[in-house]
Amino acid sequence: MITTLVDFSADFESYLSELKGEFNDFISKGLRMPQLDATQIMTSFVLSAIIGYFTGYYADQKGRDFTTWFILGLLFNFFATILLFFLPSIKKEENIRPTMTIAKPDPAISISQPQQPISPLNWKEEENKLWYYLDQNHEQVGPVSIIALRNLWNSGLLGFNSYVWAEGMERWQKVDQLTNLKEALSKHSL
Repeated sequence: MITTLVDFSADFESYLSELKGEFNDFISKGLRMPQLDATQIMTSFVLSAIIGYFTGYYADQKGRDFTTWFILGLLFNFFATILLFFLPSIKKEENIRPTMTIAKPDPAISISQPQQPISPLNWKEEENKLWYYLDQNHEQVGPVSIIALRNLWNSGLLGFNSYVWAEGMERWQKVDQLTNLKEALSKHSL
């Protein structure tokens, strides 16, 4: 066993000295880096900038930040573009928010119908307003009274996540965000 260790040690020392000689030969020849001239450097930078621009543009189309993806495209070229290709689109907040553009009158309210009875004095302000809501197809419906909203609420067509709007509100809001409206909807029908 000792002889095998001695033999191994001798073999290892000869291997190290051989490796050291090869390394010294390599160093003596000099390490050379590839030389790039100014046109090659400039061409490389321009191509990277073009790839960065198209990556940023594509990111913007998918709802992501142009500047961030431009820099990623500039630094990582096609790797950033390929990564972006596999990422899902992000809808911008402006596209998610409902807008008041399509008006569809509520068939429950027509000019020929008699007016609603006068509401009791203890009704809250929300019960006197005319409301608009977004149906399941995200189309605006209204104006409707609180009674019509309550009927929709009881039938399940209007829920906590449904968007509503009435005059005096800055923007559309979910029913869940309007405490007074939730109370008015939970009252029994007249």
